[in-house]
Amino acid sequence: MRWLLMVLLMPLTSHTTTLSVLFLGNSHTYVNDLPGLTASMALGTQDTLLYEAHTPGGWTLAYPPNAHLYSETSLSLIAQGGWDYVILQEQSQIPVIEYVRENYMYPGIRTLDSLSRAPAPCTRTFLYMTWGHNQGGVEWFDGYASPDFSGYAEMQDSVTVAYMRIADELDVPVAPVGVAWKLSIQSGDPVELFNSDGYHASLAGTYLAACVFYATLFQKSPVEAWFPYGLSAADAAWLQTIAAQTVLDDPAQWHIGSLQIEPFEYVLEIGNHRYVQPIGLSAWRCPTGRNPGPVSRQLWTGLIGED
Repeated sequence: MRWLLMVLLMPLTSHTTTLSVLFLGNSHTYVNDLPGLTASMALGTQDTLLYEAHTPGGWTLAYPPNAHLYSETSLSLIAQGGWDYVILQEQSQIPVIEYVRENYMYPGIRTLDSLSRAPAPCTRTFLYMTWGHNQGGVEWFDGYASPDFSGYAEMQDSVTVAYMRIADELDVPVAPVGVAWKLSIQSGDPVELFNSDGYHASLAGTYLAACVFYATLFQKSPVEAWFPYGLSAADAAWLQTIAAQTVLDDPAQWHIGSLQIEPFEYVLEIGNHRYVQPIGLSAWRCPTGRNPGPVSRQLWTGLIGED
């Protein structure tokens, strides 16, 4: 007697997604609680973002002493494993200062990327591209200087290039928050994104960042998503649209075109018995490789028993 196993993977028409994420950064992550805003947006659309964050003020990725690469807390959280993504946010001046970018930011990201994948090869590093400073000018960090930027837009372009160079090298996804900020500002700037210090984000600026993160992590539009008290519906709608346009018009440029595997259901047929089981994203772990790509409709048949 032969038994024939037939497993049919069929994409579901609607699904929810659960992601587990570690945020490593500084005040550009913790001000206004960017992780919490992103999680609230996900919850409002029946998705789930499980996260932990280590974001001390002023910290860098790899410039000692206050650096995640040398932090027992950060390294312990990475080694804990179980993360879908480890999100890395550099101190906001470093990307535009050549010496510290080339000698600390880039080597630090390479090392943290390797460390993040060590406990689970399917964990992916995720870069958080921040925004330029409001007035531009010369940025100084521990005695090292940037070029003299004519204003926000010129500094933003330099930040963008810095993040995309290392993202292209490592083939890791980017949350293009700074690009979304620039689009909003250059499209009439109806919502003030900067806090009064000209560096950190207002609530609107952080919400725009959360919309970008929601769109990149879940690959869904943030339009009509939840928004926090303190924002008007009109302002929230503007920021949602800016984020959706930035991320989803061409997601491949941010290395997010095939981040997720579409949830599916399997159908198991043995003899006259048929079993159907839905499988969500959180149940999938790629067996090998860093970027398994989307699962399309497939049919597998194979011999599983004989007597």
